[in-house]
Amino acid sequence: MATFYSTGPVQIWVGPQVIAPAYGTVLPTGPILYLGTAEVSPQAEIRRQYQPAYNDLSGAVPFDLNFLGEDAVLAIDLSRWNDFTYQAIARAPNQLNTLGVAGSAGSYNAVGPRNCMGALQSHDGNSLTVYMVFPYGFAGNAANAPGRAFGMPGGYRWHGGSLINDKLHQMGAKYRKLHLTFQFAPIYNNGTAIFRLYDNVVPANLATPSNNPSGLVAA
Repeated sequence: MATFYSTGPVQIWVGPQVIAPAYGTVLPTGPILYLGTAEVSPQAEIRRQYQPAYNDLSGAVPFDLNFLGEDAVLAIDLSRWNDFTYQAIARAPNQLNTLGVAGSAGSYNAVGPRNCMGALQSHDGNSLTVYMVFPYGFAGNAANAPGRAFGMPGGYRWHGGSLINDKLHQMGAKYRKLHLTFQFAPIYNNGTAIFRLYDNVVPANLATPSNNPSGLVAA
């Protein structure tokens, strides 16, 4: 049976990497921080990669397609956001190092080439986990939300995230906007021999925006 789906206003949260790619890896610990909401509902693009495999049986067209993995991109224009959270994720490559201090010099970015250049994102525990939370995916928020009974999840949890582009625009008398682009690369877990790019594991307490700049612990 087909139905209409409505996610409700999508809440964007960011948190530390939650998958250990190798045995003995110490992952960063910390709360999940509220980032904000977008001017237009965010859309993530999953990019599956295939390479044509040719054989003289099929002539000039591919005999088959060779699957070579997938990644994802999320581009959002934030018109309402927590600047403390933006300060934290702007610190590459460890993008959730510490919360910035308002007005302090270098509170957004401090890249040291001796310990930053060449750093791996997921294998060094530097990647972000980005949560796209659908408030109507949780029973307590919208009792009659269309789609939930037909499998609509509470949102998406994206793994292996890196903030690859910041566009600071519309400064002046108009309200500000912040354009961010995230790229997600699947994290390979040696223990399970599984690549994980995204899933639907979204804590229920992320369905409501947080006024706490230090974030929430996942419920």
